[in-house]
Amino acid sequence: MTATEAMLAITGAGAVSPFGTGTERLWTELSEGKNCFSKDQDWATASGGHGIAGRVDRLQAPEGFPARFRRLPRAYQFALLAVDQALRQARLNPETESELVGLFFC
Repeated sequence: MTATEAMLAITGAGAVSPFGTGTERLWTELSEGKNCFSKDQDWATASGGHGIAGRVDRLQAPEGFPARFRRLPRAYQFALLAVDQALRQARLNPETESELVGLFFC
């Protein structure tokens, strides 16, 4: 490999969806053809649209997360949960292996 080439390995992934948390649960539900979208009057009112949404209702912080987690904006909570899952799946500790960790959100 030359100095201009780069290597990438995806070693962990995380997901927060209306089905719950975790990539395994998301994949299982989708592969079984389950639907997570429904009519949602709150969403219709807020968006001024049709009111079809996939809601994440129950969200629990993993053990060890600080109490302030609940005060963060909801999108931040989703991101932190997905990152926590990905790091656990990859068996990486960012405190001791920070040079090995990169994150990508979509």
